[in-house]
Amino acid sequence: MQLIMKKIDPVMIGIGIVTIIIIGGIFIASFKAGGQPIAQYQITDTDRPILKTFLNSFDFGQMDLKDIKTKEIELKNTGNQPLIISDLITSCDCTFAQLVSNNQASPLFSMSRDAKWRGEIAAGEIALLKITYEPRLMPVQGRVSRTVIFKTNDPANPNVNINFTAQVR
Repeated sequence: MQLIMKKIDPVMIGIGIVTIIIIGGIFIASFKAGGQPIAQYQITDTDRPILKTFLNSFDFGQMDLKDIKTKEIELKNTGNQPLIISDLITSCDCTFAQLVSNNQASPLFSMSRDAKWRGEIAAGEIALLKITYEPRLMPVQGRVSRTVIFKTNDPANPNVNINFTAQVR
């Protein structure tokens, strides 16, 4: 018997190596991007976190372009499991949000989200969501509307939007 040896094409080897590197990178990035898994609940669960927001919208009123205004909104966990807040973002780089829970302040969030960050509100506890608006950062005049957005593990409130308006002069 005679063995026939085939020559291996170096281009195919290169394509194979690049493919393995890309797939490996995607695999590694998927684990790093999401942080730790968040406990999930059904709305029918009696043993779950429950978000109570005390304000879903507000008006900063009249503002000069150079003004900076902050509003603190209470978020209460009326359930009996930890309430997890994640994916905290704002609709504009002129708006900032920060969660203060258990005397711990989160980073300031704007339009860029941090997929690894998680805030926790213990059962029966209240946290403050600080919303700051600085119109000079994205100069506009007239009536403006902005939104702060976050996710929770409360199945009745998985996605929360808090809207505000202002009249900028």
